[in-house]
Amino acid sequence: MKRYCVTVLTVFLVVCLGKLSAQVEAKYKIHRIVYQIHDRCAYVVSPDTYKERLLLYYGSVYVPDSIHIGQNVHYVKDITQAFMACKHLKEVRLPSGLTYITNCAFSGCRALPEIILPDSIT
Repeated sequence: MKRYCVTVLTVFLVVCLGKLSAQVEAKYKIHRIVYQIHDRCAYVVSPDTYKERLLLYYGSVYVPDSIHIGQNVHYVKDITQAFMACKHLKEVRLPSGLTYITNCAFSGCRALPEIILPDSIT
């Protein structure tokens, strides 16, 4: 019985993980910001390498309310650890509809004096 339960649970997890990974699309770089699309929402994410992150996220960065990919509009709702350790980042403007920022999203941004958070953050 125990072996049967483990097998069923394993199959269930594999199916769920496969569905989750199928829903996440590729990364898109638009105006120096890297996004990932999931359920019609755009998430600001880190580029694939630390060097690329430093090259993209420096000086002033403006994160728009939405991005257009093809015919679709995706609203920016989340910022992951995209800006982590961007030591040359001096200003970030966040979208008014942003709802979530992960822990440490701006840690190590030594040149960033302040961040004004929109009221929409939950």
